[in-house]
Amino acid sequence: MTKVILNLAQTLDGYICRMDGTVDYLDDMAGDMEQFQRFVDTVDVIVMGRTTYDEYVGYGFDFYKNQKIVVWTTRPHDAYDNVVFFTGNLEELLAKHQNDTVWCFGGTRVISQFLAADAIDEYHITTVPYLLGEGKVLFEPGAYEQALKLDRTVIHNGVITAIYHKETKQ
Repeated sequence: MTKVILNLAQTLDGYICRMDGTVDYLDDMAGDMEQFQRFVDTVDVIVMGRTTYDEYVGYGFDFYKNQKIVVWTTRPHDAYDNVVFFTGNLEELLAKHQNDTVWCFGGTRVISQFLAADAIDEYHITTVPYLLGEGKVLFEPGAYEQALKLDRTVIHNGVITAIYHKETKQ
């Protein structure tokens, strides 16, 4: 069965990036890359939107060399290395990755699609002690509602990660 994890950092005021998509506020948060790498090593597939891909491709994907990167887009491109471009719907995407652990990387449009489909099993939300004042929010308004249960929190160098799983409906 596919397991989907949303793992993202947000500022204390709830933004995942500036309005232009940059995340330079995270530069000072390098902190515990070992912990981040442990998470990445549990993932088989990373799903991101084209805007997020365009923002991050300049940084390189060295941390993700052992994972398949799926760029969910309406603007196809030839695959290269471990990066493929996908133009189908979410149901098709998840069907192609049965029995994989999928990291829903972002951005907000991709996250909204996963939320609307009730496809996220775990939420790893890291809050960094930084205020942006404006930017793109982690959760856009949408047609989703989900009860979550806190599994644990991790605090490291003033950064708090809360890990939740969705409550099963009874």
